[in-house]
Amino acid sequence: MAHALGRASVGDWRSNARFEVVAWGKCRSYDDWPMPEVDGKITHISDTALMVAACRAHESELEDAFIHDPFAARLAGERGIAILRALPHSNVLRLGLAIRARFVDELLLDALATHPIATVLSVGCGLDTRPWRLDLSPDLRWIEIDFADVLDYKDRLMSGERAGCCRERLKVDLNDAAQRRAIYEAAGSSSALLITEGLLLYLPAATVDALAAEVSTHSGIALWISDITTTAFRKLLGGGADTMQPIRHVQASDALKGEQILELLRRHGWTTSAMRSYISDVGFVLERVRRAMGGARQHPSCRTRRAILPECISLHRSMNANALLTSAATNGQFA
Repeated sequence: MAHALGRASVGDWRSNARFEVVAWGKCRSYDDWPMPEVDGKITHISDTALMVAACRAHESELEDAFIHDPFAARLAGERGIAILRALPHSNVLRLGLAIRARFVDELLLDALATHPIATVLSVGCGLDTRPWRLDLSPDLRWIEIDFADVLDYKDRLMSGERAGCCRERLKVDLNDAAQRRAIYEAAGSSSALLITEGLLLYLPAATVDALAAEVSTHSGIALWISDITTTAFRKLLGGGADTMQPIRHVQASDALKGEQILELLRRHGWTTSAMRSYISDVGFVLERVRRAMGGARQHPSCRTRRAILPECISLHRSMNANALLTSAATNGQFA
């Protein structure tokens, strides 16, 4: 959903027949998958959707998987696997994105269970499969928002599957104010939840600023789930190296850092109401890490604990005390 995406390059997805028809058998692990003979370069923003699907596919093959996505390998295809394998620190990326997917799942399901949400808007949805893999109400409206070519690609590969909710699709370029209004019109006045998983770090600063200001004033969007990864954590992962380098060329030139995004959201009245942290909420990961280290028990270093770490957060917004009380009475609010 970033402006760096070229229209022709999205169409290149469909020109690679092997990418679409590859059939994956059940393998012992990601490393057993056949090595694809396709280009693993990220040339436009939608390639990152293939990479994220490849991460979910890898996770789903593990016996102790944190999430299970039976559709991920199909959607990632050979090109997604090639992109993932070509990235530096791909093993860290695979683990991190699997954890992020689980965190967003948890925040979403908690919100749906405790708030009368009529509509979920998944902005920059890419190859997300939550409408198919999660247990959702058939009455829930789920609107997937992305470029037409991405949505068309997903529709073709998922045409034989039935979503558990009322899935809709909306073609939008977030950098266009008129097209953003289509999101708010689709949401309507009923209580809605917005998801921007893995999206905001690619967008121009002005687009993030406009989105944060507009969603609560032009629609019934009351809750927002997003991920925030700060500069400190990225440096920690890369040992001081620029871990964003492989995708830097598909980011907007003035794309915001994680801490800047969070500051902007708060400036527009958005308040953190629930959070999942890679430090405090990853007890389910420790056993896998322990096995990978040969049974040694390690604790996060003081440096790690001091760093500002990545989080998946759920936010609510209130303009003043009266609006807050109204929100609590009609839409609910996280404690």
